[in-house]
Amino acid sequence: MLIVVEGKNDKNKLENIFKDANIIITNGSEISQDTLNTIKSLSKNNEIILCLDPDGPGEKIRKKIMEYVPNAYNVYADKQKAISRNKKKVGIEHMSKQDICELFEHIYVPKYENNITYEELFDLGLMSNKKLREKLCTNLHIGYCNGKQLYKRLNMLGLGIETIKENIK
Repeated sequence: MLIVVEGKNDKNKLENIFKDANIIITNGSEISQDTLNTIKSLSKNNEIILCLDPDGPGEKIRKKIMEYVPNAYNVYADKQKAISRNKKKVGIEHMSKQDICELFEHIYVPKYENNITYEELFDLGLMSNKKLREKLCTNLHIGYCNGKQLYKRLNMLGLGIETIKENIK
């Protein structure tokens, strides 16, 4: 197993928790072609888990890596749990040991099944109701996302309408 993180502080944090973890750093959102090629090559014999910051740059990196390694596993951090003490930064490095361990209890394997339509999400109020979307994302441990991202993420993860209904009650 290989865990992909954004920076050296994220790597240090995970190494303190998972002593034998194999971790690769992207060095931020300007991930190099060499790093992408390395991750792709390593994915042939290793499970890849993306453990990226719950912010715009983290999602940009996730999207880019998923283009190269579409079968990479994903964990999604709760942004509120990843905020620094001074409330100015967001990142895996700012999470508690307990919260990071919980992340790895909810590893998602991409399935790319189009189980859900925009219409179904709209009918459930998930496209227009931010609070309801937050509740669903929190309950599913998939990180907060806007309506369009939610549609893509739910289908990428192969989650069905019944799972969604159960988690917005």
